[in-house]
Amino acid sequence: EDKALIALSRVGVNGIYSDLLDGLINSLSVTDPDAFKAEAVSMDPEFLMDYGPFCDHKLKDAIVSKILKAIHDGVKVNINYRRSTQEDDLENSLVCPVKLVLRIDTLYMIAADDTFEETQVYKNFVVENIVSMSTTNIPVPKLYFDPKTHYKYAFGKWTDATLQPSEISLLVKSKWLQSQFRKSNFSPAAVIKESRNKFVVDLKLRITPDFKTWLLGVLPEIDILKPASLKTEMKELVQKAMESLQG
Repeated sequence: EDKALIALSRVGVNGIYSDLLDGLINSLSVTDPDAFKAEAVSMDPEFLMDYGPFCDHKLKDAIVSKILKAIHDGVKVNINYRRSTQEDDLENSLVCPVKLVLRIDTLYMIAADDTFEETQVYKNFVVENIVSMSTTNIPVPKLYFDPKTHYKYAFGKWTDATLQPSEISLLVKSKWLQSQFRKSNFSPAAVIKESRNKFVVDLKLRITPDFKTWLLGVLPEIDILKPASLKTEMKELVQKAMESLQG
């Protein structure tokens, strides 16, 4: 993803924003644009903030501090969780929290549930959908979390890690979009094959709703070379959009 991860530290119930702002002000106090480096501001290694274009952190400090304390203390938590804001049914889960991640505009608690031992896949719980949470005295086994691995093949908001990545090849026609790909930080990195008349970008990503929405917005600037199924799906989306506009 071409998004910067910012880690927060020295976080207390009332100190989250003041410490964050102090660190950001110091890191951004550069008058020469060429001297600016988008480096992580390290404040709490258990809270990663990924600032995307629509990032809006509205959650109360209390729940953030409670989750961080459980991570620091190395104990499991009981959560009553609503899968989406539209659902009424709650799921009760005993989980091992390992990280807080603010990605684009959503705050996630990354945790290992009872399937982790078999799958080795961490689950993403939207903090806004945690209706209630209680801390236990059950110790968390030693777990290793690597955000680069966790977000590999991801585009935009997090999606199910069981969704298999696809090989995507795009012929990019406009100069401005070519420059965007040159500066991009996809994971894995975008492979650019450039000749005198062609600029082809190869990506390996999970084809998520976020990616398809972005692709739809730049369709006039690209040709989809592969997969053929993605090209067909984009055609269908354009046709539906045209029908909606004509209605």
